[in-house]
Amino acid sequence: MQDRYAADVGDFQKLGLLRALIDRTGLRLGVNWYLVPDEAHNADGKHVAYLQPAHRRHQSLAACDPDLMARLTRVITGRRSVAALERSGALPLGSITFAKRLHPGMNARVRRDWHRDALRYLTDADVVFVDPDNGMTTRPVRSRSHKYVLTTELADYAARGQSVIIYHHADRSRGGVLAQVPRRLHELTQATQVLPLGAVVAHLGSCRFFFVVPAESHRSALAAALPAYTRRWADHAEFMPHAAGP
Repeated sequence: MQDRYAADVGDFQKLGLLRALIDRTGLRLGVNWYLVPDEAHNADGKHVAYLQPAHRRHQSLAACDPDLMARLTRVITGRRSVAALERSGALPLGSITFAKRLHPGMNARVRRDWHRDALRYLTDADVVFVDPDNGMTTRPVRSRSHKYVLTTELADYAARGQSVIIYHHADRSRGGVLAQVPRRLHELTQATQVLPLGAVVAHLGSCRFFFVVPAESHRSALAAALPAYTRRWADHAEFMPHAAGP
């Protein structure tokens, strides 16, 4: 996550999902923003036109979560940032957030210390949402590791009985979504030793995945909440269940 992305269309989709699941389940949300310094080499983060009533997608998106639409509209009137998102009330009431920054070139020891801080800060959350810039990886990606969550880090949350929801940006690998989602779900199963429920695939703008890995104590509640979410958001997202799931 970068501050410059705050309130863009990707934020609307991810916050809409989190709000829907937490509202249905009553679980407490923790967010690890995986916050990194803003970059300036591309136009990412400028996708806020959906907030304007004249935009062709505005009405259908607003119908999914009108309160969220209003809150994010206020965020873009000032300096966009993760802190502004938190102040806006866009997150469910009682959410815990961790916004210590990751930086390019962090060595393994510094990264471990950062991760330990995150674990400690988010101890009281039932569901932890991790929001890396690019997504998840099974191994460090040299100078770009700060843009990923490591599957070993996800395993630490799962091992202590927390559900985890992971943001992952679709890539251009062969087979597209139908190949990527099962492959990533398998990686999550191997890393966490927990059977994921599946992935929410958000199609608006760049394709994004949200992998849902439930604690056993939360499995039935999260499984029941997902169909209600997908019915309401059907024009913009779909749920792909884990093929090996129940």
